[in-house]
Amino acid sequence: MTARARGFTLVEIVVVLALLALSAAVSVPAFSAVATRSSTHEAAAQVTALLEGARSRALARGYESQLTIDAAHARVWQAEPDSTFVLDLPADCHLASDKARLHVRFAADGSAAADAIVVRCDRGTAVIAADAWTGATRVTEGR
Repeated sequence: MTARARGFTLVEIVVVLALLALSAAVSVPAFSAVATRSSTHEAAAQVTALLEGARSRALARGYESQLTIDAAHARVWQAEPDSTFVLDLPADCHLASDKARLHVRFAADGSAAADAIVVRCDRGTAVIAADAWTGATRVTEGR
C-alpha cells in the first residue's frame, strides 16, 4: 500500500473558482437593484411621512393643513405650523413635476386635495398620491 497525498487537484480548484465567479456575476446585479430600490424607497418614505404628518395635524387640530412643494429644489412650505424646510432626498433622487409648485391640502376630516408627487431616482420612480376621500397616501413604485 502506498500513502497517497491528500489535497485538491488543480482541476478541482479551477472548477470551484469558476463556480464562485459565476455565482458572483449573477448576484452582483441583484444587489445593485436592491440598492437602487432602496434609494427610491427611502425618498418615497420621506415624502409619504411629510404627507401623513400634514394629514395628522389636520385631524388633530380640526382645521385645514396645507403644504406647498417646490419640486425643482425639494423645498417645502408648511402653513401650520409656519415653516420652510428642504427634503433630504438621496443624492440620486429628485422630485419631478410639470408644475413649478405642487400643492397639498388636508381638510379637518382628513380628506385631501393634492397633486401627485413623483420621485425619480437613477433607476427607479415612485408616484405618491393622497386619496381625495380618506387622505391616505399611496405609493406606486416602478422603473
